[in-house]
Amino acid sequence: ADLYLNRGLLLSQNNQHELASEDYRKAWELQPDEWSGLEYSSNLMTVNDTSAALTLLKECRSKFQDNPEFNRKLSELLAELGQFREAIAEYDILLKRDSLNFTAWYEKGILQLRDRDTAAALRAMEMKAEVILKGTKVDGIYTADPVKVPDATRYERISYLQVLQERLQVMDATAISLCMDNKLPILVFNL
Repeated sequence: ADLYLNRGLLLSQNNQHELASEDYRKAWELQPDEWSGLEYSSNLMTVNDTSAALTLLKECRSKFQDNPEFNRKLSELLAELGQFREAIAEYDILLKRDSLNFTAWYEKGILQLRDRDTAAALRAMEMKAEVILKGTKVDGIYTADPVKVPDATRYERISYLQVLQERLQVMDATAISLCMDNKLPILVFNL
């Protein structure tokens, strides 16, 4: 199992994630421990095998209840799939075990904010709004967070698809997709 795991790690370090998947799978089958579960689930998420990653993470969460990393990874994957309520529930599990876990509180708060974007987009559709107004800390959409990356470039206009492809953190992907599907413009402004 260790040989497969080590080879998987080496392949991953060389961006051979697809090849590494088989080694991680074999390592997990031979020795289903926390370490192989973490590495295998990370690999599945990297190669976008969300169905297998979801199954593995749920199994690991049940099997290794004292390791909060499986709840965190599962929450991350659920959020990527737009399942914010389920993602937040994973943090509730963590916080029941350790109410002083600052990181869990913070990440849960971020998910709740992202969930608001989707709720706002849905509400805008119901109201037949002509535009969504998105107030932020900066004056538009940038290639990166201009607070953290001072030389980030501001977009004057950008397509929904480009926001999704570049994974720009304007709104959550579900909200952006809803707006794109319904041709609802988003106006980003500084609060």
